Amino acid sequence: MRNTFKTLSVAALALATTTFAASAWDLTSYVSNTQTSPAFVTQETNVNIGSVAKNLEVTGIAIGNDFQANLIGDANISTTQSFGADVFSDVNVDVHEVWGKTKIANLAIGSNVDIKTAGNPCDTGDCLGTHYVTIDNDQSFITPPVVNPTPIDPAAVSNINIGTQNGSFELTNLASNNQFKVSSPGAVLDINSNQVAGAITTSTANVNINEALKGVKITSAAIGNSVNISNVFADE
Repeated sequence: MRNTFKTLSVAALALATTTFAASAWDLTSYVSNTQTSPAFVTQETNVNIGSVAKNLEVTGIAIGNDFQANLIGDANISTTQSFGADVFSDVNVDVHEVWGKTKIANLAIGSNVDIKTAGNPCDTGDCLGTHYVTIDNDQSFITPPVVNPTPIDPAAVSNINIGTQNGSFELTNLASNNQFKVSSPGAVLDINSNQVAGAITTSTANVNINEALKGVKITSAAIGNSVNISNVFADE
């Protein structure tokens, strides 16, 4: 079993030292990120338990490239991500009886970008949070010169066997080639995004529960490219 993660997190915070409050657009962050993952990224979790007296929670994650930024004020961000080798996540669970809740998450992601920005906090007297965010995002799969058949990458596989499940049961099984998410409440946005999913993305969930006494929720998703952008406030 080999677990490999490539994660870059960026946080910027500026405090006004003068006697007056600085407006959000007085603060500007410039971020340039390049990530390449040409090697295998694999994760395998095997759980074998007779009886669980309380809750059971299992998480398996394999990510080729991961970029996260949490910024205040204006932001100018350029990010490029590419991967070209296997990104596999396997979760295997075999339990005779669970007395509490069971929650299992299995994620295989090629490239992930998650950007959060914020403007003025309300205690400055300007609750609009207006700021300016420019983002150039490029995410792609590096296709080998000769590939036959088309590669399967990324792939998430979950095999779950439970005899008796007394509490609720929840499984999330996700395989995603490229994910791009921006949350910038009140911001003026200028975003250019390019995503290329050049491989077969697969999500497989096999669940066998002999007896489930409460609710069962199973989600299995295979996503080539995903973009989620919002500049609205949470209460809107």
